[in-house]
Amino acid sequence: MAIEKQLEDIAWQVNEVLLGLRTEEAVELVQEGKEDTRWMDWLTEQVIIHNLPSGFSLATEEYGVYPTGTTFSPERSVIFADPIDMSRELERTLRDCPGRSVKEALQSRFRWDTFNSAVTSLTAVQDGQVTANVMLSFDLGRLYVASENGLYTYPIGGEKRGMKVSPATGSYLTTVSLGPRKAHYLDRITQLNWPQTRHVEAGPHRILFLTDQYTSSGPKVEGIFSNGEKITEWIGWLAYSRAANLGVVEFYLKSDNPQLATRESSIFGDDGNLDLSALNKHEKPASYRALMAVMPLDNLKKFTGHLDAQSIDYRVLPTIPP
Repeated sequence: MAIEKQLEDIAWQVNEVLLGLRTEEAVELVQEGKEDTRWMDWLTEQVIIHNLPSGFSLATEEYGVYPTGTTFSPERSVIFADPIDMSRELERTLRDCPGRSVKEALQSRFRWDTFNSAVTSLTAVQDGQVTANVMLSFDLGRLYVASENGLYTYPIGGEKRGMKVSPATGSYLTTVSLGPRKAHYLDRITQLNWPQTRHVEAGPHRILFLTDQYTSSGPKVEGIFSNGEKITEWIGWLAYSRAANLGVVEFYLKSDNPQLATRESSIFGDDGNLDLSALNKHEKPASYRALMAVMPLDNLKKFTGHLDAQSIDYRVLPTIPP
């Protein structure tokens, strides 16, 4: 079975389990993972572990690595999971709807769209390449898939429809950089000195702003940044870069964060393959962070020209077609 189909099956299982929870239990703290881990985060990871494809290890923010003690190598097959991105926004909605199921709570709110919904993101790495990404928006009941079979989306139980990249001239999107806990994000944007930057909540699904899923009449999107975010947030973007031939630039800024990739500690090789052994020095592989820009190839020269002008070290990552 193709890996994207296996990831889709896992996403369906996650959707079924999460929607059946009561809102009170979904947001309850658990004594596992991080200090702010909720039952919905932990349960999502358990569903993924229970359905993990044969021959794969799992790297995830809450659990760490499964099986415990896994050592990474260039040949290892790994699923990287972001169990619930935008979980704080989801938690606020669920707390406002006590006594209901998660499904009922989500149906009572009508603000959800592709870019303002919580997602589960699953990314497969095989033989040094990102081979597939599946994102589930359980707010919308919709899946988004990038693999060797292209880009497509569909509502659970519905028909698949292709997606395509829509090149545009406009701003670059990065993570929200407000508040004292995120001051380092703002510092990196300042170092980059790129004026066309907007801040959005979307993590893994930020990549969808580059596709025809983004139909807003507002500001156009030229590219997206990982502003030193964790690997589970952005590694799925590489499935889109392979399927749609997007440009990917890893760049390096001054930082005292040992988790942030340098040219020497990067998981990317000059040949375009990933060497996951770089993750072994981290207690949790999801702690690995990188600075990256993804854009249509037409926009690559403009961005790298800016990096040259600012004397910022970078490299353009080769895209190996599926």
